[in-house]
Amino acid sequence: MSIIAKVFRDWLPRHERPLSREQRQAVNAICKCRTPAMEHGSLYLCQDCGQKHFAWHSCGNRNCPQCGCNKVAQWLEKRQDEMLPVNYYMVTFTLPHEFNYQCKVNSKEMFKAFFKSSSEALKQVAGYENILNGNIGMMGTLQTWARDGSYHVHIHYIVPGVALEGNKETLRFPKNPDYLMPMQILQKVFKAKFIDEMRNLEFYDSVDPKAWRKDWIVHCQSVGNGQAAIKYLSAYTQKIFISGKRVEYDSENVTYSYIDSNTGQKRKRTIHALKFITLYLQHVLPSGFMKTRRYGLMANASKKILHSIRELLEIRWGRRLSKQEKFAINVYKCKKCSAELKMAGSRLRAPPKDALIL
Repeated sequence: MSIIAKVFRDWLPRHERPLSREQRQAVNAICKCRTPAMEHGSLYLCQDCGQKHFAWHSCGNRNCPQCGCNKVAQWLEKRQDEMLPVNYYMVTFTLPHEFNYQCKVNSKEMFKAFFKSSSEALKQVAGYENILNGNIGMMGTLQTWARDGSYHVHIHYIVPGVALEGNKETLRFPKNPDYLMPMQILQKVFKAKFIDEMRNLEFYDSVDPKAWRKDWIVHCQSVGNGQAAIKYLSAYTQKIFISGKRVEYDSENVTYSYIDSNTGQKRKRTIHALKFITLYLQHVLPSGFMKTRRYGLMANASKKILHSIRELLEIRWGRRLSKQEKFAINVYKCKKCSAELKMAGSRLRAPPKDALIL
């Protein structure tokens, strides 16, 4: 059982705040993950010494701290075929904290409006004649936490530095490789579009008026080639805000480590277990909500166009773009000799008597 599961089992009965259906499902899955409660497991054999090992199945819940590592590697492998030999940019849109309450109680509506307004703002500004004058592609993922676990709603987009003009043959590139587009213009367009989306929602009048008067944060930075960009984004696509490796628990208080975004230094924070449960569960997203989305040239409907652009770029640069890296899948190691284990059976209801438990 993971440390976070122990916190839930020890303190959730004393947690007074009501849980949503998705939060209850997440807690139930986390507490069962890789325990006999999963009812089935897999048998592994050591390739060197022959020792049997047994591992209970994972829950697969996207909010589980024990699941997701292999999903990240698989996601990265798929994304490599979509990468273009151009400079990439990370564009981050942040909602003012005055929207936090509505994001928690009306998550689907708020996040839908956030994705729509931010993606359309990117496409609109890129289409201006004096900027890129063409259609761009982008892939964004929603993140609801800051590094210290506090509620901080933002979307990271990775954007390849190339645009396709209307004739579908002419490619346009940023004039400065370190500069995708004017952030002040993008920020104003995004804010206007988000306000338009909010006006269609019944809780528009309940938003703190301070939110409309603030300058909203939109940030862009060059992140190098596509490999670097998708690696950065992958940390947010398949994982929750914290893993058990960064957590310590003394039966009452939880201490976790994080990197301070201002200083770059590692810090530790200690809070009561009940407060940690609230902190953790506030990041559980609505069931079925797609936290990673693709638009424009990177949308599923544009795969053929993206492939054509890749071929045009390979001709332009005079070289083929091949897969540069294999991303490691987590493998079990033998507890006796540390050799790699190989699966020998699945759907077992109980571990063999001579098997070691992973």
